[in-house]
Amino acid sequence: MEISTTPVRWPDLKNKQPKDDEREQRAHRTNVTRLDYLKSGKVASDQYKTPEALKNALREETRNEDAEKRNLRLFVVEDLSRDVIELLGAHLDIEPAFFREHIVDYAWYNTRDRWVDPPNLNMVAERNRWLPFRFVTARYFETTESFKEGYDQAVKFNVLRRPDDDQNNKSVWDDAKAVVGITRTRASIWFRGAKDQKMDAVGKFYTLLSSTSV
Repeated sequence: MEISTTPVRWPDLKNKQPKDDEREQRAHRTNVTRLDYLKSGKVASDQYKTPEALKNALREETRNEDAEKRNLRLFVVEDLSRDVIELLGAHLDIEPAFFREHIVDYAWYNTRDRWVDPPNLNMVAERNRWLPFRFVTARYFETTESFKEGYDQAVKFNVLRRPDDDQNNKSVWDDAKAVVGITRTRASIWFRGAKDQKMDAVGKFYTLLSSTSV
């Protein structure tokens, strides 16, 4: 929460000059889309690009009287930031572990890293109210320069989603400078019934999908 991005980037950020506002910008970053699946069959969408806009939307929805018109309300969150985690976590009563395990892309950790959260026992994990998915995506880069550009863009995300060169031998139809970038990413879905929400504001189910890809 204080670093504003994945902890593995702290060695780089802590040496930034005080006038550099990168950490502050990362902390406030917001890119959330709300989708309402109506009983009429239509889908209504709203997008929030600032913490203030998201805060106002979450505040207003507790007073919303059209919950009976919805089958499902879905929040799609691209990237994560301190403000988004605080706003959604407090409003929806989402456990910090939901966001914490989504920040990195590792399947296994270095146990010497102080920031690592040890995995839960199976009996504890079964009680979690979210469902995580880990998967790999591939992207073809025509040149090593474009691959480097893609890597630099991935660093701008708060979550860790870097493309790695697959190091495979090139096919006969591939250019000699081409690179296939493999990105390990995650999607996490949080489920909660409307009966647990104030004034049944969310319809039948409340779902939050957090996903980031490059």
